[in-house]
Amino acid sequence: MKRDIQESLIVALKGALRDLSWDKILPEDLYLDLPADSRFGDLSTNIALRLSKTLQKSPFATAQILRDSINKYLEKSSVKDYVAQVKAEGAGFLNFYFSNKYFYEQLKNIITSPQDALKVDIGKGRKVLIEFVSANPTGSLSVAHARQAAVGDILANILDFCGFKVRREFYLNDEGNQINILGKSVELRIKELSGEKIEFPEDHYQGDYIYEIAKKIKNQKSTLRLRSGLMVSAVEPSKINPSTSLRVDGERSRTIKNQKLITLYRKFYHKEPFVRIREEQDFPKLKDVAHTNFCDIAIKEDSEKIIVVAAIDNLLKGASGQAVQNMNIMYKFPERLGLL
Repeated sequence: MKRDIQESLIVALKGALRDLSWDKILPEDLYLDLPADSRFGDLSTNIALRLSKTLQKSPFATAQILRDSINKYLEKSSVKDYVAQVKAEGAGFLNFYFSNKYFYEQLKNIITSPQDALKVDIGKGRKVLIEFVSANPTGSLSVAHARQAAVGDILANILDFCGFKVRREFYLNDEGNQINILGKSVELRIKELSGEKIEFPEDHYQGDYIYEIAKKIKNQKSTLRLRSGLMVSAVEPSKINPSTSLRVDGERSRTIKNQKLITLYRKFYHKEPFVRIREEQDFPKLKDVAHTNFCDIAIKEDSEKIIVVAAIDNLLKGASGQAVQNMNIMYKFPERLGLL
């Protein structure tokens, strides 16, 4: 309603300028402001001050002439019941005072439609792309990433509220040379922890977190024995990308039952509140995890390979949700606090 009444008043103002043959004098777009002092109405314009020099009239006299012409248009307008008065005041401002009926309508809208009552259509459906966080997967997360997640998501919500068609994007740069260097860095640290003497290149990742990853991998068994004579390359489930396949030695393997793999994954993740291992054969779908902090994992098999696929909402689990979860763990809050 507020946006409608502003647009109607601008239409009336343009009509008044045309009738007075003043529309050619002020070609730029017209706009209304909120008065600095609420005693001077609900909306205001300084158009009379801008016109007065050209018209060789005082600003106040110009405002009076405009007021009389605008009132004629408002009589025919659909918002006439919502405007109590139009006044020429002060140095030559044109001030609009809303009626009680206008405010009653506003209160009614807020009570009956609290989610939409105060929305404005500034964006008019224009598309906006907001890319935020996009944490580098080769480095550790920081407080700054959590802040970026919150600010980016809030900004997107505000633009959506203002009538823009918003798309959120989070870039996951999990391939290319830097990822290869990350893998090589971990590999070299594993060799170093195993007693080998290595030369660590300067362009590789030097952080302590590389040691932590290397220690974790080194302490794991190098293979998982699913059945006698059957070997599957050891990959920590949490490190498996959506396209990762665990390849099985087809010559010596026998049929692997999905239930055995599901049991292994359930055992690995049994303390993780947001990881769900799916029983069914079909791959997890984004709609099942959208707007949540869950990670759904499904396992499929054929005669040559085992395929493990994970699905997450990359803007929640991959960004803001993960940041909140990490904060909960760091400060010893319940891990699920504030998360779905």
